[in-house]
Amino acid sequence: RGGGFGFGGGFGFNIFDVFYYTSPRPGVRRVYADGEQEEEMNFLESIFSFVFGDGNPNDGIEDEQWRLIGTLLKEQQGAVVAEQVAPLMLEPVDATQGEDFMLEVLCRFGGTPEYDEITNRIVYTFKAAQVTAQLSSLESETWGTTSGGRGGGGGVLQEQLVQFSNAPAAQRALVVMLGLANIVGVGILGAKLGDPLVVRAMARDASGAGLLDSVKALMPLLSAYAVSFFAIPFGRNALNQRRNAEIDQRNASRLRAASAAKGNSPSLQKGLEAASRRKAKRTLRDSDVTFRSDRSVTDQLARDEAADFDRRLRGDADQTTLR
Repeated sequence: RGGGFGFGGGFGFNIFDVFYYTSPRPGVRRVYADGEQEEEMNFLESIFSFVFGDGNPNDGIEDEQWRLIGTLLKEQQGAVVAEQVAPLMLEPVDATQGEDFMLEVLCRFGGTPEYDEITNRIVYTFKAAQVTAQLSSLESETWGTTSGGRGGGGGVLQEQLVQFSNAPAAQRALVVMLGLANIVGVGILGAKLGDPLVVRAMARDASGAGLLDSVKALMPLLSAYAVSFFAIPFGRNALNQRRNAEIDQRNASRLRAASAAKGNSPSLQKGLEAASRRKAKRTLRDSDVTFRSDRSVTDQLARDEAADFDRRLRGDADQTTLR
């Protein structure tokens, strides 16, 4: 009769949640660069998403940078000026303040800076991107498609903002209710542990006394669990806001660089004029390659050079130094 001991209907602690939170989490992200989506999160995944987030949405952004630059070089027939590349750099740059950032691009794709005496501008040429083959299907086979990705068609590299959670709104509401139930349950449990009547009732026999000692020992852990259920997301949200502010600044800088690259400044126009004189693609001749019986010589060299550029695009080629 004197007051039984219970955990309270609202107490939602489950030891398996600890194993779930500390287990490796493959594929937390649900939306991919190609637009493919996974099935909707289940409730346990929504809990993890609410508490710990869904990972970095810009994972692989550096690879996207090189893909967009490679696409630009191909579209511009292997001759560009720094202003055209600036909107695609991961770290925002101002081409009017210096062109040092092009060194990494030159090393990556095997390019060469060329000084144009007529315009006093530097044009960056990339031999492998200037190859034209006799087979019309060669480029699509070697280079693949160029649409899509984070750059909005290849014009500007844009980072995605970090979302608080990709879980559906209904699932997030349930998770919040679970967290509140945890807090209420811990509060009820603490109140009962502080009730002398409950303590005396449980201490009457050995089993009750042992349970009482066990629960008292677990109270710090249970309290920490209930508080961290909201404390971790709160801290993560504050960090996300700071990160997103930085992402917005970088995206805005790239957009300004893209706008400048489409402007009519005399310096830019001179640079584009100089680049246009170097855009003529090389037509391959039989004398350019050693004969192979299974492939025409023109096709062979075109494939070899395009494949070499493709390896540089993926980062497989050894980094070269400018001479």
